[in-house]
Amino acid sequence: MSHNERPRRARGELRRQQLLDAAVELLLESGIGAATHRAIASRAGVPAASTTYFFPSIDALIAEALSGVLKHELQKLEQLQQRIDSEGLSADAAIDAFVELAMTSSQASIAAQFEMYVAASRRPVLRAQTGQIFDASRTVAANVLERLGFADLAAAEALTAMIDGYALHRLAYPDRVDATLLRQGLQALLA
Repeated sequence: MSHNERPRRARGELRRQQLLDAAVELLLESGIGAATHRAIASRAGVPAASTTYFFPSIDALIAEALSGVLKHELQKLEQLQQRIDSEGLSADAAIDAFVELAMTSSQASIAAQFEMYVAASRRPVLRAQTGQIFDASRTVAANVLERLGFADLAAAEALTAMIDGYALHRLAYPDRVDATLLRQGLQALLA
């Protein structure tokens, strides 16, 4: 790579990231229907042609933008799994850790997750990426449950669905979601 190519490549990577950040902001603010090439480029403050230069389609741009947010949440789940392993948490302590994670996830992360789910239901091209994220969440849940003595895949499905449900309720009614109810629900699931 020549000396002149490095700054150009860095500018390109910066512009690409600006588009991804702008897409996330726009999606969270106005939903997937507002995510157009022009609107995202305008939000990023770059020429409209930039979106098609960096991404083959609007769906590819949306998928990568939302996946970036969701991958951060997956990293938190993986850290929780590592904490359960390293600290040898009991089932009750692990439930408390799950509840803390569910209740402290950012509104942006929760909204991104559900925007991606809804988008995948309408745009089949997004299903593969959404499925990967969903499968990774379920795998982490299954690993955590297995370490706690529950080797039932159905329990991992139920755990993931329960946490997703509480997250959705928290997004829609932030003042009405009670962490105690989530804790009791998870305890009942593991009972």
